[in-house]
Amino acid sequence: MSVSLTARGVIITGTVAQCKRRSIWRLVLPYQVPCDCGRTHEVTTSQAGGSIECPCGQLVLVPRLSELRVNAGETAHRLSVPERIGGMIKRGELPGDTLCIGCGRNCDQTVWIKIQCEKAWSSEPTNKDGLAVSVLGWVGVLAVMLAPRRDYRASEVHGREIVVDAPIQWCSNCIAPGTTKIRSRRCRNALRSVPIYCELLREYPSAEISLDRVESSR
Repeated sequence: MSVSLTARGVIITGTVAQCKRRSIWRLVLPYQVPCDCGRTHEVTTSQAGGSIECPCGQLVLVPRLSELRVNAGETAHRLSVPERIGGMIKRGELPGDTLCIGCGRNCDQTVWIKIQCEKAWSSEPTNKDGLAVSVLGWVGVLAVMLAPRRDYRASEVHGREIVVDAPIQWCSNCIAPGTTKIRSRRCRNALRSVPIYCELLREYPSAEISLDRVESSR
């Protein structure tokens, strides 16, 4: 099976294994900066905001990275992988074609896989006055009454919630029944066959994966 990975207008075609190589995922293409003499120079992100000398003798100013990206048809700031996946779904680029990622045959259903990349968690509120009362009894009550009034620390939320709903074309024969653990492993392997999902799992290797729902494509 061959897949295509698009990077700034350049299409790279190869096998799934080839597209999973780090060299392709970390591919950095140069940006182009024109000179008044008509020459075009290729610059990298590290040269943004600086200048280069053209063979004609002129000093060519390199725009800031955000301007380089906009001139190349990209967003001013690089989007995260979950944001890119959301944009691809809205544009209809995912799940892509109608072929099953498992057997390569025509598939009439779309499987949505839930990828829990990060979880937010909250700490329990603290009540030191209550602890003093429970340990010291009436002595603690008296101490609390005489002590200056203090604000209790409310529960705090830590981290962030990042959940990605990933659609893929996956026929019922390839999904196959099994335990939750087996299905999770199958889902992970299936996601790795799609370049953008493979990049997501590389960024969040401990993500929790589960089969969410199945929708008919008819």
